[in-house]
Amino acid sequence: MIPLGREESQKLEFKARDALKSPAGIARGVVAMLNAKGGELWVGLGETNGRAVEVQPITNQARELERLWNHFVDTIEPPPAPDEIEVEAIPVESGSILRIEVTPRDERRPYAQLKDGGRHFVVRTGARIRPMTREEIRDASRGTTPKPERSPRDPLRILEREREKLLRSRQPMFWIRIQPDRELGIDIPSRKVERYLRDPTLSGNRETGWTFANAHVELRIEQDRRVLGDDASGRTLIEGSGAIEHRTPLHWLTHSMQESNELYPYALLEKTVSVFRLASAMYSDPELNSKETPSPTRRKMGGRVAKLGLSGLLAINFQLAVDLAITSAKGWKLRAYSPRSHAWQLEHHRVKGFEHLQGELTGDLLLEKPLEFKSKEFLSRPDACALRLIRRVYEAFGLSEDMIPSEFDRTRGILVMPE
Repeated sequence: MIPLGREESQKLEFKARDALKSPAGIARGVVAMLNAKGGELWVGLGETNGRAVEVQPITNQARELERLWNHFVDTIEPPPAPDEIEVEAIPVESGSILRIEVTPRDERRPYAQLKDGGRHFVVRTGARIRPMTREEIRDASRGTTPKPERSPRDPLRILEREREKLLRSRQPMFWIRIQPDRELGIDIPSRKVERYLRDPTLSGNRETGWTFANAHVELRIEQDRRVLGDDASGRTLIEGSGAIEHRTPLHWLTHSMQESNELYPYALLEKTVSVFRLASAMYSDPELNSKETPSPTRRKMGGRVAKLGLSGLLAINFQLAVDLAITSAKGWKLRAYSPRSHAWQLEHHRVKGFEHLQGELTGDLLLEKPLEFKSKEFLSRPDACALRLIRRVYEAFGLSEDMIPSEFDRTRGILVMPE
């Protein structure tokens, strides 16, 4: 039953529909309940003095459900399980509202919200939220099972190590790395790997544009990896393990009609999506497997072990972790909306009242933690997965998701670049 007329309490909180534009506020409320006694958080109920007084229908509830859940997974630590947070669309006239049921597990406490480069421990007390004290955090941690040590092949550990290498370079750089949680056995000397790096259309990208590819730079083999380009012109590398990394100097992501320290939205979107598409295409290509695929993707045919190739990975579940960084980026800016939009033109000409349509970094852009994806989702919907990463970038610039250019079709989950 929709709690219209009820007041917020220890286990009940209301958020207006507009809270979906910046879901960090919703995540904060959820974390506070996880560290308390649980409860319900309703999105789409306007409140006055803590009392629910208005139903505000959400018309695109399926997309908002997915986006909200992804935000929880990306910004709550430990990442919530389905039995801890359940998000349900409740039908109302002209749409739906969202009910978030929060059921904490004592052995997983304390929960934290990852925001602004730090961990924020909050708890719900009555109808308000406050920071947890040091003693409360310590007490909540008692009796929990220690986290196991990460193995050398742990993708998060590898990403942490590679990011540290990047930060030591102290160059204005855009960096993204995709790290599978197992060895995929890419056939690095394969002619097909070379074709993927040289021809972006093989992975569903444009022939020319802001992609990972560059037809005018050197392509070489370095140990167990194929490398295209260098740090000065932009570099893409593919490792035999299946890891894919791209980095490019920030000045390659600008536009001649903008300031020299301003990222061009089209460049940011297409560059990110192109790397996700490359990984998805290569992981799905049966010609690129250099080894017998480990069990359970092997099978016997005629008395011998047959290779299923990378397409065999489609039949099993594996995980991928993705990290992104924009380094030496203090003072770099990003403008809201599409370059084709009216709002863009108003901000471009510095029309008074539109200054808020541009965000600026105060330092390096570093994710609180890498994003994690299941293989089925990543291989079938690379653009939608890339959008999760792009949201984090816009949030770092202080821009909401609705300020991402409309060329990224959120309904279909694909990027359609103008020709």
